[in-house]
Amino acid sequence: MVRVGFSPEHTAVHTENMIRGTLEHQDRERTFTIIEPENPSGELFVFFHGSQQSGTVTRKFTNFTFDNLSKRGAFVVYPDGVEQHFNDSRLGLDEKTRHLDIDDVGFFIKLLSYMHEHHGITRVFIAGYSNGGQMVLRLMHEVPKMISGAATIAANLPTADNTLPEVLRMKPHPIPYLAMAGTADPFS
Repeated sequence: MVRVGFSPEHTAVHTENMIRGTLEHQDRERTFTIIEPENPSGELFVFFHGSQQSGTVTRKFTNFTFDNLSKRGAFVVYPDGVEQHFNDSRLGLDEKTRHLDIDDVGFFIKLLSYMHEHHGITRVFIAGYSNGGQMVLRLMHEVPKMISGAATIAANLPTADNTLPEVLRMKPHPIPYLAMAGTADPFS
C-alpha cells in the first residue's frame, strides 16, 4: 500500500515541490520525503541520513543542498530509517533496526519500484552519511544492478570480520563510487 500526499506539518518547508510519502513494508509504515523536479529527467537521487537523524533533519543539516538536484531534473528522495537508523551491513551494528530485523534493502527496492511506476525513473544514484553511508555500502553489495552510481560520506568500508556473512558471499558488480572521509574522524 502506498500513500503519498502533502502533510500539514510540512506546509512551511524550504521547497514548494516537497511531498511526504509512506510505504507499507514489513507491517510497518515507512516514511520518506520526495523533492519533485519541474522538468523530470528520469533520474533519482536517494540520500540516506546518519544515525539519530531523519530525512527532514538531513535536509536542514545539508542546507537543502541535495534538493538543488531537482533543478537539474532529478527526483530527490530522503528515506527515513526505523528508530532513526538503517540496518546496514556492519556485523557490529547494535541498533534496534538489527534487533528488529528491519529489511531496509527491501524498503529501498519497494521505494524504487514506486518511483519507477509513478515517475518513470530510469537511473538511480544513492548517497549517505555515516549510518546512511553504511546503508549505501550494503545496497552496493546486495542490489548493485539497480544503482547507477553511489557516494558515501564518513562511512568507510567495514572490515571483513565486521561485515554480515551474507553480504560477504555476494558476487561483486562494479558501479561508480565516491568515498569521502576525514582523517580526524575517530568513528569512521
